[in-house]
Amino acid sequence: MDPRRALIADSRIGAATVARGERAGVAVAVAAGRAIKKSALELGGSDPLIVLADGDLLKTATLAADGRSLDAGQS
Repeated sequence: MDPRRALIADSRIGAATVARGERAGVAVAVAAGRAIKKSALELGGSDPLIVLADGDLLKTATLAADGRSLDAGQS
């Protein structure tokens, strides 16, 4: 059995999380699904940002850039 599946299937494990690429995320999601366990995946994507017509574009862009670089995965 794949070590990830064995670990996630263990009765002492309540949930699985991963912060990697898509391939690792799929493997963990499949293993968690088979074991009926919760999972949280951070696969490196970015959430969309919508600025409405009455929004302050410069302020929003500045805050978005600051927020994106604030936690670049090192913490």
